[in-house]
Amino acid sequence: MGSKMCIRDKYNKKLEQEKKRKIVPKEIVSWWRLEMQLRRGKATDWHAMVRESLDSFASPHYLPGDVKPVDRIMIKGLNQDHSEWAYISRNLKYRLRKLLKEESQNDELTNHLRETFAESADDLKKELDTWLLGLDVTEE
Repeated sequence: MGSKMCIRDKYNKKLEQEKKRKIVPKEIVSWWRLEMQLRRGKATDWHAMVRESLDSFASPHYLPGDVKPVDRIMIKGLNQDHSEWAYISRNLKYRLRKLLKEESQNDELTNHLRETFAESADDLKKELDTWLLGLDVTEE
């Protein structure tokens, strides 16, 4: 059984904070939280798996204007409820995933996540090593 990296949770943190009546500085226009979870098997590929997950991630809020409105609506709906991916045709699934993958290369938020991950990878590895009681989870 192999390892699998999945986006466990993604939500509008700004909206959540506002609903809790927390003070959100007015200069914060968008605040999203992304949690990833490594499941099953060996954890040695975690570094590549995070990069691969980020290559498939794009925020629907930053899709370019030339994306068809119906595709934009579909992507937003599918991101809202991931279980709906199971009900769309294989061709549509492929086309939308390809669109998201292409857009993730230009997406400002995703590129920021990539940069942040690259800057934090060593610290994350140390933390993961500690959790795994010194087992080596080195990137190969």
